[in-house]
Amino acid sequence: MNQPPKIKVPVTARDWFNVIGAWLVFAIVLFYGLHVYSRAPQQIPIRFDWLGHPVADGDKTVMLWLLGSVTLLVINLWLRLIFLSFSGSTER
Repeated sequence: MNQPPKIKVPVTARDWFNVIGAWLVFAIVLFYGLHVYSRAPQQIPIRFDWLGHPVADGDKTVMLWLLGSVTLLVINLWLRLIFLSFSGSTER
């Protein structure tokens, strides 16, 4: 079988900075979200009227769904950043 060619792309300090930054953002969002979740009451307002008054309450597990969504978004952006940094031309 034919193997696809392997392209060696040099990793720069900028690439490492991007990776470390993405992991820091991920960790901060995750730990802060878990901290807020642990301190939240069991019922939290989830819907508001035009004046900002709560009109519906929901279970605090909604916060876990939001935390999971943000975590997936950060991972997605991180992977795109890595892909974009390695997909450029290496010729100068």
